Amino acid sequence: MAGWEALQNIGAFDFGGVVGAVDSLFEGWYGLGGDPGTRELSTAYDLTMLGAAAMHVAVLEQSGERPRRALEIQAPEARVAFLKFACGGTIYHRQREFEDLQMADVIPFSGDIAKLGAVGVSSMYDLGANFDGYFEALLGLYRRSQSPFTRAVAESGWLHLEGLIWRTTLWSVSHPGQVREVVEEHVARYDRYLGYLRRGLPA
Repeated sequence: MAGWEALQNIGAFDFGGVVGAVDSLFEGWYGLGGDPGTRELSTAYDLTMLGAAAMHVAVLEQSGERPRRALEIQAPEARVAFLKFACGGTIYHRQREFEDLQMADVIPFSGDIAKLGAVGVSSMYDLGANFDGYFEALLGLYRRSQSPFTRAVAESGWLHLEGLIWRTTLWSVSHPGQVREVVEEHVARYDRYLGYLRRGLPA
């Protein structure tokens, strides 16, 4: 199961309105002989969708509200993700282990990469080996901020949803067979903030 499909299945995001737009972004690849079912193209497609979700959440973090429903991803977000995060067809994506990934392969925004670095993450291998520990440290960084706005974000649930996207992206590229399990574990662990998604989990 693709990462974006796992997030849609639990009710975190609604990608239905952008599937056609994203399909059209990859038409040239298919015309050049690329098979949409190959690992390289399916990973690039997944990263486009997940990058769009990350951008959507980044905008809503400042809303002052908590996430409570499936968020509808928009075509402009998907196009930006295709160009700026999924590499727009300039780099072939393949399944890679944690140690072969760069931070920017998983985290779309440089500010988030810097914050993760501040809590000790120097590589994707670090994050993959101890995601919960580093994510808790990141939450602590937000909660200790001098900015009331930043502290509020830590308690709003948006950062937990953003962490779910990062986690899904990391496993989608490195261990796609475990994506569904990882998504379910994250939602269960942060039930206080993401409990509205539990209705989408298996009974």
